[in-house]
Amino acid sequence: MKTWQKIVLIILLAAVYSALVERLLPKDVILRYGPAVDVQGRSNMAITRMHDGRFITEFNPKYNQADTHLKMNMLHEQCHIATWGQEFDDHGPKFQACMLRLANQGAFNSLW
Repeated sequence: MKTWQKIVLIILLAAVYSALVERLLPKDVILRYGPAVDVQGRSNMAITRMHDGRFITEFNPKYNQADTHLKMNMLHEQCHIATWGQEFDDHGPKFQACMLRLANQGAFNSLW
């Protein structure tokens, strides 16, 4: 593992710990690095799937080399998990409301 990958992994683990403490993520969510390819074969910054009743969130290391990118993507994926199966559009009104709630709570203040 390269040095930058170790650093990003530490940042990811810190973000996961914080999210679990704040109860933003289910305790059994699986987080990993990988290509984050969707069903159309497109590469994404991050993607969340459901497998065997558990969420799997995959972060593409190509797009998550800076801690700010990783944290932004973590927050984005948290809203996907929070609104999973509640609306047809993955980025619909409930997802947008979740992101707005996070913004109003200051989650993005140090990120942009």
